[in-house]
Amino acid sequence: MPRISLFIFLVTSMVAFYGVAVGQTPVVEVSTDSSTYHYGDTGEVLLTVTNGPEEYAIDFYLALIGPDGTQYFYPSWGNIMQPALTGFVLPPDFEMGPFVYI
Repeated sequence: MPRISLFIFLVTSMVAFYGVAVGQTPVVEVSTDSSTYHYGDTGEVLLTVTNGPEEYAIDFYLALIGPDGTQYFYPSWGNIMQPALTGFVLPPDFEMGPFVYI
């Protein structure tokens, strides 16, 4: 079974997604309800996952990038990259979402 790594970086007011794999890969869509936010605003993060005909094992990374460019990785919020979730299996033809996180 192929393994891919998914990286989600929260950059001040923007969410970015990066996936790395060989062949046909799952599609992960991450977006926000606005392109800019101001102090005190509430933001929503939308997540949708769709997989093709092949099973994949997923390593999931979540990081916050501060205003100075420093990366903080979940779950320890330290500077060492570690997966938030490892070995999560997406079955063939899997669909999930959209889910909204506030």
